[in-house]
Amino acid sequence: MTYHQLYRHIIRILQKAGNETPAFDCLCLFEKIFAMNRQAIIIDGEKLADTEKTKQILALAEKRATGYPLQYLCGIWQFMDYEFFVGEGVLIPREDTVSVVELCAEQIRKNKITNPNILDLCAGSGAISIALARIFPESTVTALELSPTAFSYLEKNIIHNQCQNITPVYGDVLKDTPKFSEHTFDVIISNPPYIITDEIPTLQKEIQYEPLLALDGGKDGYTFYRKIISDWTYTLKENGILVFELGENQYETVKKYMLEHHFRDILPAYDIQHIKRGISGTV
Repeated sequence: MTYHQLYRHIIRILQKAGNETPAFDCLCLFEKIFAMNRQAIIIDGEKLADTEKTKQILALAEKRATGYPLQYLCGIWQFMDYEFFVGEGVLIPREDTVSVVELCAEQIRKNKITNPNILDLCAGSGAISIALARIFPESTVTALELSPTAFSYLEKNIIHNQCQNITPVYGDVLKDTPKFSEHTFDVIISNPPYIITDEIPTLQKEIQYEPLLALDGGKDGYTFYRKIISDWTYTLKENGILVFELGENQYETVKKYMLEHHFRDILPAYDIQHIKRGISGTV
C-alpha cells in the first residue's frame, strides 16, 4: 500500500466511525508512525509504506475509531507551545485552559507581583504549572497532585520542559492543607475536577477514557471549589490571587463562594466559544 492509499484508507476508517476530524487525526498518526507531515505525504505519496509500520498505524486507527483519545495514541501533546507527555491516567491538556493561564498571568502583572510564589492544585500533567513557570522564569511553582500515574507524568513533563523552578508535591487537595504555612503563596491556581458525578457516564466517548479522579467534582460539581476556597485561602499572602478553571455555567456559583470568603476584583476568563472558562479574585 502506498502512503496515499494508506492515508485515504485511514480517513475512511475514521469517517465510518463518526470521527469529526478524520484528516487531522490521520496526519497526527502519520507523524507518530512515519514521522511524515502533510507535505511529506504529498511528495512521497506514491512510495510504498513499510509493512510493519503500516500494521502499527492501522492498529492505532482502529483504536481511534473506538473513541480512544488521539492524544493518548500520540503519547505527546502541545499546550501553549510546550510539549507534554500524556497517556492513560492523566488529564489531557486542552485549549480551554489557555484562557485561564492567560487570566492568571494578567493578574500577576496587574498586581505587580515580582518573583511570584505559585501553587498549582490538582496539577495533573503539569500544563498550568509549566506554562506559568515558563512565562515567569523568576517564579517558584509548587505543583500538587494526588494520582500516582498523573504524578509520574508531572515529573516527566517538568524535566522535559526544563522547569527547574517547579517542585512537584504528592498530596491530596482535600486533606493536605495543614502541610502548608499561612501567607505563603502569591497565587493559587487550579483546574479541579468539576463534572457532576451523575453526568460523567453521559460524556463523549473520548472523555470516558480519562481518569475519573480528574473529572469527578462531586454531587453538584463544586466539591473542590468549596474546599479550596474554604481551606486554602489562608495560605495566600495579602493581595494574593486565586484562579480557577470552570465548567460551563459555573461562574456565578464559584463567584458567590469567593465573595463569601472576602475575595474582591473578581474577573472572568472567556474561552474561544466565549464561555466563562475561568475566574480570578484577590484576597
